[in-house]
Formats: sequence, C-alpha cells, structure tokens
Amino acid sequence: MRADSVSWYLDAKGENVVGEILATLPPQWTSFHALPIGKKGSDIDHIVIGPGGIFTINTKHHAGKTVWVAGRGLMVSGQKQSYIRNAEYEAGGSRNC
Repeated sequence: MRADSVSWYLDAKGENVVGEILATLPPQWTSFHALPIGKKGSDIDHIVIGPGGIFTINTKHHAGKTVWVAGRGLMVSGQKQSYIRNAEYEAGGSRNC
C-alpha cells in the first residue's frame, strides 16, 4: 500500500469499527453512515437518532497518541486540532458547504 493511502485506509477501517459498535445499540436507535453533505465531497461519518436526540460522530484515528479534551479545546499529542470547529461546520449542513 502506498504511504499516502495508509491514512485513508486507517480512517475507513476506524469508521467501519464505529459502525459495528453503533449496530449494537438498542432497536429504538437508528444510525446512518458516510452521509454526503454539500458540494465539496464532505460527509458526516455517522448520524445516530434515538430517544436521547440526534448525534453526529466524526471518527478519527490516533492510535498510541495522547488525546486531551477540555471545554472547547482538543489536542492530540500536544497539537491543537480543529475537530470541534469542523463538526460544528458540518452540522450546519449544505448551507455552509
């Protein structure tokens, strides 16, 4: 596998694992996977709908890394990440894309 394909492969593998976990939720919960949004090729990894509300899940692969979360901040191995901002952008749907 080419080096530039490894990241894509690991992300896809992680999304499949999360999908398998979501499939074990009680029957009143429904999940959807890889839902395209907008016109730029973006997608929402998972949407889960149930009695507790509607949730989006964005899957990331950071094996062996230290993840720190506090308030609205998120860092991986000491590097600030924009995952929360990106998720909020995606939640805006196609009007933002």
